[in-house]
Amino acid sequence: MMFSQFVAPAFCFVTGLAMSASSAPAFAADLAARVEVPADAVLAPPVGFDDNDQVGVVLHGFLPNACYTLADHAVEKDADGHRMRIRQFAIQRQDGICALDGGTPGKEMPEHLLMAVPFTSDIAIGRLPVGDYQFDIQSRENTPVRALSVAKAPTTSVDSMPYAMVSGVAASDLFMDGKEIEVTLTGLLNSSCTELTDQVQVKKMGDVFVVLPTLKIKSGPCIQAQIPFERKVKLGQQATGRYLIHVRSMNGRAVNKVVEVIK
Repeated sequence: MMFSQFVAPAFCFVTGLAMSASSAPAFAADLAARVEVPADAVLAPPVGFDDNDQVGVVLHGFLPNACYTLADHAVEKDADGHRMRIRQFAIQRQDGICALDGGTPGKEMPEHLLMAVPFTSDIAIGRLPVGDYQFDIQSRENTPVRALSVAKAPTTSVDSMPYAMVSGVAASDLFMDGKEIEVTLTGLLNSSCTELTDQVQVKKMGDVFVVLPTLKIKSGPCIQAQIPFERKVKLGQQATGRYLIHVRSMNGRAVNKVVEVIK
């Protein structure tokens, strides 16, 4: 990999890395650069993780314009592992129309390509020992910090609650102030003797909704099967702001969706 200096726009932070033809065949070394981009928020439930859970957090932010595509991320831990800094990277194209991003004299990029592009990035942290943790990110204005606690698992089972296998969470990205937020959960039941409980439990923790779609046992023979389900869940009217919808799933990895309420 070749290292070169790159002057990034104010919207992103320079990593000093450029991709070589050997590491990214699609781009020549001087036509793309790997840069660090800020995020506006790091989101996660403050409680509810056990030491047998796969812990994850969600970044939400904006890429500077259409010449940037989301790339990898890095998680940097302090000495005791209880404070972590998350760095999000993007690839900035520097060829074609994107070559004008630096401000070629007398030329400008088309306005529709100059608009910021929202992104959401799921960051898998993995299992963590019991304790309190903090996550911070690079931001354009400050350094947001998200705290969460990991508790001792109350049972020796895979999870303390029999969650359904949720594969998708669908909702509008934007809701108007005063309109109820509604999401649709989709997934699979893996046997003929289980079904979703009548009510899906929801816990609101500040700007995070923790959705717990649990199972109940039906009478009759039990055979392995894949049975699709769909369930609508109403989250009520919320104040303006950004919210994380965090849905627990049987496979141990939550499914996340970020929505915003605007005036």
